[in-house]
Amino acid sequence: MEGTSSKRDRDSEGETPKPDTKSKKSGENDEEMDLHHKLDIFSKQMERLLSNQIDMKSNQESLRLTFETQLENLKTELIENMNSKIQILRDEISMDITAERLRIDGLVNTVDDLQAKMSTLECRVATSNHVNPLDNNDVTVVVFGLKFDDGEQIQQKAQQLINSLGHEITNSVTIQAASRLRPRKPNQNGLVKISFDSKEERDVVLRNKRKLGNSTTYKDVCIPFKSQATI
Repeated sequence: MEGTSSKRDRDSEGETPKPDTKSKKSGENDEEMDLHHKLDIFSKQMERLLSNQIDMKSNQESLRLTFETQLENLKTELIENMNSKIQILRDEISMDITAERLRIDGLVNTVDDLQAKMSTLECRVATSNHVNPLDNNDVTVVVFGLKFDDGEQIQQKAQQLINSLGHEITNSVTIQAASRLRPRKPNQNGLVKISFDSKEERDVVLRNKRKLGNSTTYKDVCIPFKSQATI
């Protein structure tokens, strides 16, 4: 018995132990699982990084669009504000121009009114100061016997009478006015009054009135020296 036990012990001591196959496979499986786990973690981390990068790009694009929109809105607001101010300025200028035109029109109307009043006043003064030259004995002669004609132009007829005295007399006197008086009796020639620019011109006519006797047309016409302008 002892011999058998010793032999088993020797056999036991001299044999090489066999490897544990199950334990080895279990370890390999654990390492593989650990590697897959790490790969999974890394993959998730990469996904998160990519997602974050995409989000960052999206945020950047959103910020860019927001900035461009705000910039465009600001530009539009500035343009509208500027246009509004320009329109206000135009309206103010237009109002000022209109007011100035109204003021000028008012001044023009005032000047026109003053001129009209001045003209009226001048006419009144001229009328009040006007002296009919035919009423002035110093410049007027009375003509008797000058034939009356229907529709006659007495100023023209008086000038023809003076012309008959000769060119020298005609050129030295100017007729201011002439008028035929109403005849005292029917079928008579009314007296004719002729006024000149001055007493000297009247005297020239009176000094040369005798020449009328040499005229066939005016031989019966008489201009007395002492003509009465108030006749």
